[in-house]
Amino acid sequence: MQKATRLSVATTTIFYMLCGCMGYAAFGDAAPDNLLTGFGFYEPFWLLDVANVAIVVHLVGAYQVFCQPIFAFVERRAAAAWPHSAFISP
Repeated sequence: MQKATRLSVATTTIFYMLCGCMGYAAFGDAAPDNLLTGFGFYEPFWLLDVANVAIVVHLVGAYQVFCQPIFAFVERRAAAAWPHSAFISP
């Protein structure tokens, strides 16, 4: 599990760094705040809605991946603080 978490965090980090660097190389400081609508792309509106839903789904999955080490840390600390608790099991 630890190996898979490290691999997923490394892969995601590389992906985000590439997207950020390529975006800056392409647009520089002139990049709009919202890339979906910043270039005057408003129609078809349903396509923008689908893109925004995809972003939300992506962020929910990324939250789970990035929070796994924090959850593991909290569980270890809680198990060490209350070793005989029926609620917390290592």
